This record gives sequence, C-alpha cells and structure tokens, in this order.
Amino acid sequence: MSFPLFELFLELREPLRLSPEDYHLLLSALELGFGQPQTANSQDSLKQLCRLLWLKTQDEVTVRYFEGVFQQHCTAAPTTAGSTTPNDSTAAATATGSTTPNDSTAAATATGSTTPDDSTSASPPPPPPTVPRPPQPPAPRRGPRTLSAFRGGDLPPPETSDEGYRLQPRDSPVQPRLTRRSWRKVRRLLRRGTTGQVDIAATLSQLATQGRCLSPPLEAKRVNILELLLLIDVEGSMVPFRFPRDCLLATIEPKHFERVEQYYFRNVPERFVYRSPKGADIRPFDNLFASLSPSRSVALIFSDGGAARGGYNSDRVTLTHDFLHQIHPHLHALVWVNPMPEDRWQGTTAEAIARDLQDLGSAMFELSQAGVSQALAQLRNHRLMTLTTNNPH
Repeated sequence: MSFPLFELFLELREPLRLSPEDYHLLLSALELGFGQPQTANSQDSLKQLCRLLWLKTQDEVTVRYFEGVFQQHCTAAPTTAGSTTPNDSTAAATATGSTTPNDSTAAATATGSTTPDDSTSASPPPPPPTVPRPPQPPAPRRGPRTLSAFRGGDLPPPETSDEGYRLQPRDSPVQPRLTRRSWRKVRRLLRRGTTGQVDIAATLSQLATQGRCLSPPLEAKRVNILELLLLIDVEGSMVPFRFPRDCLLATIEPKHFERVEQYYFRNVPERFVYRSPKGADIRPFDNLFASLSPSRSVALIFSDGGAARGGYNSDRVTLTHDFLHQIHPHLHALVWVNPMPEDRWQGTTAEAIARDLQDLGSAMFELSQAGVSQALAQLRNHRLMTLTTNNPH
C-alpha cells in the first residue's frame, strides 16, 4: 500500500493518545475488508475507518486536527494510492523500514520521471498548512519525596504511570475510635470548680436538714488531673515508623488531660530532650523532672529500643537503664510502645530494656491494637494501684 499509514499513526499517536494496539487493530480491519475505497482514488472509506478506530473524542479541536493531518498525508501520498487491500495493509506494517521493488519502482516512476510539461511547471508545491494540535492533559503532579530508611540517601524516584500512581501507607496499626476511647479511660478525676448547674441532690439534702435553701449549691466539675508526657524517638531507624506514630498520636485528645507535653530524642534520652523533632530547643532533665508530679504525671515512650536494626548494644542498654531509673520516681505511671513486633525483640537491646521496665513495675508493648490497649490499661491499672497509697496534691 502506498498510503503512509504508519507515518499517519506516528503523527496522531501522541495527540490522540493511541497505543500500538490501535495501529494493529486498523491493520486487522483492513485485512477483513473494511476501509476499502468504493471509487477510484478515493480515501474517504479509509479515513472513516481511522475515525471510528482512533478518534475517541468529539472535541472540535481534536477532530479538526485529525482531519488536517489525514488530509496532509492524502496530499503527500502518490496518486496510485487508490486501493486499500488486506495485502496492502500488511505491507503498510513493514513500510516503515523497507520498500518493495514494486513500491520503489512506482515511487521512482511517480516522483523521478518528468515530462516536458513537468519541466515547464517546476515551481515547488506550497507547504501544507499547519494544523494546531489539540490540548494535552496536564502532567501528573509528583508528591513530596519520602525519606529513606536506609543510609546513603533517599529512595530512588518511584515509578509512576500516566495517572501518577504512587504507593503510600494507608493502613493504621491502631483503630482510632477504639484507641481514643482507651485514652479517655486514662484519668484521675477530681472535683474542681463548678459546672454552673444546680446540684439537685445537695439542694434537696439542704432543704431536708435546714428547711430552706436560699443559695442552691452548684454542681462541681469533674476534671482529669493527669498530665501526659510523650517521649518520641525520631530519626535513624525510627523514620519508617513516622506514619504509625502519627496515627497513634492523633488519637490523643489533649482536652481530656490536665496537660500534654511532647518531647523528642534520638535512640536514648541523655541529659536532655528536644522540643522539636528537628532537634532544636532542648530541655534539660533537671528542668523536665521538676515539672513532673509523681501523683499526676503519666508517660509514654515511643521507640523501637534497637529492635529495628537488631543486635545488642550494651551502651544503649546502660544509658536507657539510667534514664528510666532517673525519671521513674517523678512519674505516676510509665509505658513503652515499640513499633516493632514483639517476636523481633528477642536477642536485641529492646529485650533488655523490656526487662528493666518490668523491674520498675512497667512494661513494653508492641504497636498494635492489642498492644496499645494493654499499654493504656497499664496506665489505668497502675493509677488504681497507687491510689491506695498516694494522695493527690
């Protein structure tokens, strides 16, 4: 076939978002007899077939572009391009790299031979008009790059499809509703102030005993006097756990506590902690411990304890042991949440730290719904045990 089908496909491919399957579909249709001209030197049937198979939108700009490009190829095609047979369509698939002797001979005949009349009309043909391309959809926006959990730099750029697909963590290890409910049970209620409502029981009691009540007593407000201290291990092996950490912290409602403070450290809190996860604005231990109350302060430590990298680090065990024994007298309760599964603690620094916590009457829990529920229950049960011996102040 002399009609440049493949060149037409290449020019239309990107604007019309065609795939190689679309080109082979056209060849198959030609082999079955579709798109054959009804009259000599007519390519309307072929254009109609291309429109049906390739033109997937009725947008005016796109339709005009298709018509213009097809007309340009019709003009460029030799005049012998009148017939389109299945054999011709098969030849069109190979016309991109080779030409048959007949084709070359025909081309030479069509373009190389000149007649006396041709020599007299040697003016070059006018260039075909430029057809504006239809507008293309905007390129997908790339999201922020994720930091690597490995040393040596960031992860390689993720592979994206035409829709900009990216794999992102979506599943939280804890159920927000259940965890938020468990947090609300971590409390130590104390009557403070008034709600502004009349205390019906106290009013009736006063009327019964005194016979009158000129100033009805107001109902006392019950407030949670516990103060929550959060110590978060950041950077290094804790970078992959940023998403589950944020999911856990999102379940905390500060209004249900007297005060919520959050600090950061790297591997082991030593002499001070950071107010910012970037490692700025430190707070020394002496200043931090002075703000804690043994009857109201509860603490949660979020760290892998060295379980993510594995192995046993005796220095880290010693430093963590010293820190736990320094802060424990200033706390009402203490729990440790480890983002690594419990079976990964064995033989690592985390296992030794868990034993230290048990010696202090605390425990380490894995980051799962069951583990977090047990950790918060530990805070709550420890409060009940200490209520019999300590009085709030």
